[in-house]
Formats: sequence, structure tokens, C-alpha cells
Amino acid sequence: MSTKPKSFAIDLEWVIRFLVSAIFILSALGKVTDHASSVVSLGQLFALPYTIAEITVIWWSVVEVGLVILVWKQSLARIILTVPLALLGVTLFSYWRGLNCGCFGSLPYLSQFSFGGHLLLLAGMFLGMHYLTASFKAVKINEDDQRFKTLHWTGLAGIAMMVSALLTLPFTSSDSQLKISTQNETVDRATVEAAIANHNAVIIDTRPDFQYKLGHLPGAINIPYDNNNLPELIDKYALKNQALIVYCSSAHCNAAELLAEKLRELGCKMVSVYPGGWEEWERVSGREGDGMK
Repeated sequence: MSTKPKSFAIDLEWVIRFLVSAIFILSALGKVTDHASSVVSLGQLFALPYTIAEITVIWWSVVEVGLVILVWKQSLARIILTVPLALLGVTLFSYWRGLNCGCFGSLPYLSQFSFGGHLLLLAGMFLGMHYLTASFKAVKINEDDQRFKTLHWTGLAGIAMMVSALLTLPFTSSDSQLKISTQNETVDRATVEAAIANHNAVIIDTRPDFQYKLGHLPGAINIPYDNNNLPELIDKYALKNQALIVYCSSAHCNAAELLAEKLRELGCKMVSVYPGGWEEWERVSGREGDGMK
């Protein structure tokens, strides 16, 4: 009976172990090198007191190092598959709330992961770890057996997804976003506060409607950057003749820059971008917006 090619199996497993380990190590490193930012992000996301968030960040960093050790064991228990599923839940929740999960701290490139890139990375980790948990049981399976072929392609798919997610990073990094943002005048939080207090600018929230309803800057109106009725809204709010301050979720979001460009193209002359966005506003002020349209 033909058996699974041992040397090829070892190579495939090694690549998966290396990729998964690298992701966990970089994640832990990001939390250690930018500890305060990760604590604040986690605290915001789950409404945790600073001390509890700090303990959670330290605990998870240690867990990630432990997971690296487990990944290099000869065999893995299937319970480890709950890790990428749990991380998927955190990613979806952070996207729903319009906040940064702080998963990679402020490491170059890695902190710029898009939502789609995160999903691709976690899907690849799940498939790769599934391969690792099942491969040692398949050593004696016939090479022509459908179960072996399925497992083999599962491992390859996991590698492809993780590599593809990492390859998307240069295209979603802050460097690429700067090409857009440098064309727009930016304002800091103090300027936004003054504008709100003096009622001398219209504050525009570019996030999706459900995120806006969860909380927004006081007095802000909601115009998602991909809104199809922008000319009508410009007329409705008389935006052409007013100073506008546009913001989105955080510094890692370019929706504000995109909408600012559209507004300028449609005749709005005084358009500024608040790059810190909702995340900075919550973090610094501790407020959650007025919650009203």
C-alpha cells in the first residue's frame, strides 16, 4: 500500500507551522512594543476598565507565545482551532463597532490590516491549523484516498490564504493612504472641539449608519463615503457654503479622505479631515458622542 509521502508532508507542515508561529509572535510583539495603545483599544472595544484591559493584553501576549510552542508539537488537539475562531469573533465585533482591536499594536504594516485582510489571514490560520491537527492521523492513509487529497489541498489553501493576506499589506498601509490624505487639510482634536462648541463647522461622520447610531461626535451628521445621494445631501445641508470637518473610524481608515475628495469635486471649498476619528475621540475624551442624529 502506498503511504503519504513523508518528506513532502514534513515540508508542508513546516511552512504552516512557520507562518502561524510568525503571526502569533508578531501579534505578541506588537502588544509589547505598543502596550498602552493596545490596552486602550481593547478597553474601548469591550468597555473594560484600564487595569482589566492591561491584564488582558499581558495575558493574551503570554498565551500567544504559548501557542507558538504548541504549534511546534508533533500533534495538536483540535481545541486549538477555537483560537482563530475566537479571533474572528473579535475582528467582526471591532468592525461592527468601528474600532481598532489593537491586535498588532502599531507595528509597521501589520497595524494597517484591512478588514478583508484580517478575514483572509484568520481563514488561512484556521485551515492551516486544521491541517496540523489532522495530518499526523493521516500518515497511513493511502495517497489516492480522497481524505488525503482533501487534507492536502486544505493545507495548501491555508498557506495560500495566509501568504495572500500578508502580501496585501503594502497596498493597505498608511504609506498608500498618505497619497490621499496629503491632498486634504487635516485638523486636530482641539480644533474639532472648538468647531463643535462654536458651531462654526459641520461635522460629518463617514462610517456606516449602524456604526454612527452606536455613537458619534456631538452634532455630527452621517454621510457614508459611498453614499449615492451625495449631491442631494450637499443641497439639503447647504454644505457648499460651510466649513466641513470629515472623520471616520480611526487613523487606519481612509473613508474620510475619500469623502472629502468627493465633496471638493462637487463644489465644497472648505473641507478638512479629522484623521484621529471616532477612535481618538473616545480614547481621549471618554465620551461616546451624543447618540443623536
